[in-house]
Amino acid sequence: MLPEYDAYLITVAVIGTRNPTEFGIQEGYKLTKHFVENNFTIVSGLALGCDTVGHSCCLEHKGRTIAVLPNGVDKIYPKQNTKLASEIIKNGGALISEYPPGTAPKRNYFVERDRLQRELSNGICIIETKTKGGTMHTYKFVKKQNKQVGLV
Repeated sequence: MLPEYDAYLITVAVIGTRNPTEFGIQEGYKLTKHFVENNFTIVSGLALGCDTVGHSCCLEHKGRTIAVLPNGVDKIYPKQNTKLASEIIKNGGALISEYPPGTAPKRNYFVERDRLQRELSNGICIIETKTKGGTMHTYKFVKKQNKQVGLV
């Protein structure tokens, strides 16, 4: 267990596909729970699938989580995670974006969101992914920086 004063200093991005398998969901939940129990702050992108697993598990276990958005913070994308976004704020987490309010998500903003997740994290945990997509963007960024990578 890490010392309590480190609780806000160590972050891990929990990321992956929007369509995880049941195995991925279960393992992602276990790993996220382990991170939370060891005072890691969870960073993810509020997307459906693996991101939702990371944020939800973190909140369930009274951890702190940060959601990086591909749009302005005044609108939640995807809409299905509006309640989850509210719970993040209610429990002391944060929704962050580099875009001003009113900005809608665009294709390239997702890559930029992935860059922010990388920069905010000491390492990443990839639950499940395909060989192409946003998770692989983040993985490539992280490898260039020699940060820690964990895979389910």
